[in-house]
Amino acid sequence: RAHHKRQNVDWTLVKSWGPAIAMGALTGGIASKYVDGDVLRLVFGVVALLVSINMFRPHTINIAPKLPDSLSVQRAIGAMIGTLSALMGIGGGTLTVPTMALFNYDMRKAVGTASSFGLVIALPATIGFIWAGLGVENRPPFSLGYVSIIAACLIFPITVLTAPYGAKLAHHMNPVRLKKVFALFLGLTSIRMLWSIWG
Repeated sequence: RAHHKRQNVDWTLVKSWGPAIAMGALTGGIASKYVDGDVLRLVFGVVALLVSINMFRPHTINIAPKLPDSLSVQRAIGAMIGTLSALMGIGGGTLTVPTMALFNYDMRKAVGTASSFGLVIALPATIGFIWAGLGVENRPPFSLGYVSIIAACLIFPITVLTAPYGAKLAHHMNPVRLKKVFALFLGLTSIRMLWSIWG
């Protein structure tokens, strides 16, 4: 909502990518029951580190001057983002923003649009994680499948309160600096994931 007020959400893109991202997120949540977490963390950690290095460079490598015109290609990209985001338990921005940057997309709009994808990912992925974790032993108390109700109740209100400040900061920040800040965040996230495997 905060990004929308600043006209930084591409709703046409949300409509074209949204259904594919949602289906991918549901698939990812269900697949979490069968996919090894360390393998995913390794793949994401390496890819995210390379992407963050690319985004931090003065001249970012772009694979195309704009997003693909083909709706099927766009939906394939969305499905991949949704599936991987759900499997790794990350929000929409972590994969969506770097993907859009590869297509020379405006950084402010990329961040704003990606924030809407966070909701598109979260709801179906949560349903998938609940189903995948039903009957699994040694879960923490007050869990629905793989979803901790206590953690959700603690994290949710804080993110709702602080998100508008992040949107305001992104809107006023120079796009080049915003890209570098996001690259730094992505780099730290990738290092943390790799550290969780070998640390």
